[in-house]
Amino acid sequence: MKLPASQRELVVAPETVCTPSALDFLAARNITLVVSNTAPEKRGGAKPEYKTHLRGDILVAKTHPVIAFRGEMDCLFALIAENIAMPSRREQLRQELSELLDFARKILLCEVTQKPFELSALLGRDLDEYRKMSHNPKNFFGIDHPIPNEKMNAAALCLNTMRAQTRRAELAAVRAFCPGTDNVREDIITALNRLSSVVYVLFCMELAT
Repeated sequence: MKLPASQRELVVAPETVCTPSALDFLAARNITLVVSNTAPEKRGGAKPEYKTHLRGDILVAKTHPVIAFRGEMDCLFALIAENIAMPSRREQLRQELSELLDFARKILLCEVTQKPFELSALLGRDLDEYRKMSHNPKNFFGIDHPIPNEKMNAAALCLNTMRAQTRRAELAAVRAFCPGTDNVREDIITALNRLSSVVYVLFCMELAT
């Protein structure tokens, strides 16, 4: 049995049988055994409709925080693709959105494969620069923080919807991967926070043109 050094709990289903030697192994390493009805289970027989694969042969309820996060990412992919396909999109913006879609897909890939996500420049700028721009649109674009309304053009409103979905994905990531959860992924949370800033900047730029 191998557990990450940072993991101090081993969650098992109620029907799990633990031998005395296994209990001694856990005690010697200060690992607490937690019995939970929500513990991940390995596949055996037909998969129930209310469960899905977390990774490998591990099944969890479809309400599991990580599965919820993946669902929000799926919605984000769909919205970015719709924005790219809009006939009225400028070619430069279409290319920028394609880069954002690749960035978002990489985030999910790193989560599924459990690989670290490395932040890099996006659309030719450092991601921290976008954060500064999103915090002060007046200085950078000559407009106050925009409040979405029905008078805005459709292109801008679609970008704002994409921004809102990026924020939903970020919040889902916080619920699934914040410190205290079984799988802390601050890299994913940070990546989505920065992506939200980038989309907000594109939204402001659309309104400022």
